[in-house]
Amino acid sequence: MSIVFIIFLACIILYCIHSAREVDNYNKSQYRKITKNSFWDVEFDKGKNGEYKIYKSLFHYEMDGASFLFNCYLPMENKETTEIDAIMIHHSGIYVFESKNYGGWIFGNERNAWWTQSLLGEGYSAQKERFYNPVWQNRTHIKYLRKKLGLFDGKIYSVIVFSDRCEFKDVTIFSDSTISISC
Repeated sequence: MSIVFIIFLACIILYCIHSAREVDNYNKSQYRKITKNSFWDVEFDKGKNGEYKIYKSLFHYEMDGASFLFNCYLPMENKETTEIDAIMIHHSGIYVFESKNYGGWIFGNERNAWWTQSLLGEGYSAQKERFYNPVWQNRTHIKYLRKKLGLFDGKIYSVIVFSDRCEFKDVTIFSDSTISISC
């Protein structure tokens, strides 16, 4: 056997061991228990993957009494629903998370309804996608959560989480909303 083949085989074995640990950790998580999503569903769905990364960043708060809810649908006046990606209930407040597991450059202003994601295409061309302002989106989530819970006072925090695969090029926020890049 050649040394290259042995190294290749060793890498595959190490990858399998690592993957088995990841699957085992995932299957033991509260995220799995709450959502019932399989590891592979989360691994290959960007939205679910972003939510799970939020949970992985915050699960240590469970030791301090935090509880998590995922994919919560709340009724609105127009008989439609609004979906909250993740909620963390903690003695310090309620944290409402909007997950944006995006890559590329992000452009946006809190006062504008639409933001832009720009991905570098072939040859230096850019593929641009518009998405609804996540600050406004989370404001709507909090509005209907307050209404459903009857909480008009109290600490409810808006947290917008972007993946570390993106880069803010021109993002302007005026309110107390929180934006995190590293999840």
